[in-house]
Amino acid sequence: GGGTDAGPITQLVLRQPPWKLFTHRETGTEEAYRIDTDPREVHSIPDETPAELRKLLHDELEAVEQ
Repeated sequence: GGGTDAGPITQLVLRQPPWKLFTHRETGTEEAYRIDTDPREVHSIPDETPAELRKLLHDELEAVEQ
């Protein structure tokens, strides 16, 4: 079987430089950071994330949940 020792996946991360996106499955919360201008991931700016990256992340999330 698949899965991890840590149990079910609770968050997904998508790295597409300069972007790094997170989505938390339980809450649906999204975080997004520009690691070129914010390498310490201090300021989450999900509203500025390119639409195609958000779509990629949501496609991943749907794949995990099936």
